[in-house]
Amino acid sequence: GLPNLAGAPADASAPLYEDPAATERLSLTGAEDSFAFELGLLVRLPGNMDVGLSYRSKVAGVNLDHVQAEGDARVTRYEEATASWVTYRGRSRVAYELPDSLQVGVKWTRKRWALLTSFEWERWSVHRRLSYTLTGNELRGAGMTNWDLGFAEYRGFTDVFRVAASASYRASQRLQVSFGLEFESSAVPSQWVSAAQIDGHKLGLAASLTWRPHRSVGLTFGYGLGVTADVDVDPSGYDPGYVVRCVEDHVDILWSESCRRTKEGRGL
Repeated sequence: GLPNLAGAPADASAPLYEDPAATERLSLTGAEDSFAFELGLLVRLPGNMDVGLSYRSKVAGVNLDHVQAEGDARVTRYEEATASWVTYRGRSRVAYELPDSLQVGVKWTRKRWALLTSFEWERWSVHRRLSYTLTGNELRGAGMTNWDLGFAEYRGFTDVFRVAASASYRASQRLQVSFGLEFESSAVPSQWVSAAQIDGHKLGLAASLTWRPHRSVGLTFGYGLGVTADVDVDPSGYDPGYVVRCVEDHVDILWSESCRRTKEGRGL
């Protein structure tokens, strides 16, 4: 739910975020057109060693440097006049950024063994927030202000690093055994962990067995195990108190630090 700032009294005795009647439900459906490109380079070195390099660009929309999805919006909120929940419909636009990435890998083969190691960097730090814009006469007619129709959900992602190593052994022409290990850093710093975005450092283990009844047919049986470290969110960057103080500063809303934090999505 999102705070209904327009309908909240400035002298409310209970915190705004604890009052069910002061919340609203937002549902969005839409689509977007975006594109990205990927470049790769493979170099074969002496000693049965291959080195690969690949780059995937940042995802962007047409004539944009970010992704922008557009579609329909529905806002359901509690109306005191009718003592019931009412749904208003309009249009929506959501803007966000998806990262580019760089990967380097090295493969070494010798007799029956093949060893592979790789390093990948994803620039998730560009994914800072989800920005929402709602439009439509029905939404405006419901008394919604600019705060209700234009807001953000703060994400605060950070760059992700991934390191992997694997080995495979060809026991015979038809049978191959493989196993691997991977570590991936968290995309979400602990201070920005919320119910909508939970992440932590991850460690993965995998093993597989490949059987080839024919040179062009292979059957692989595998098992993987992933472990994510516990995250202690203390302190959190989100503070519902920003919403309450923003309502209290409604006369000076343009200059209120709490209102700016709320609009950035850091109050929920």
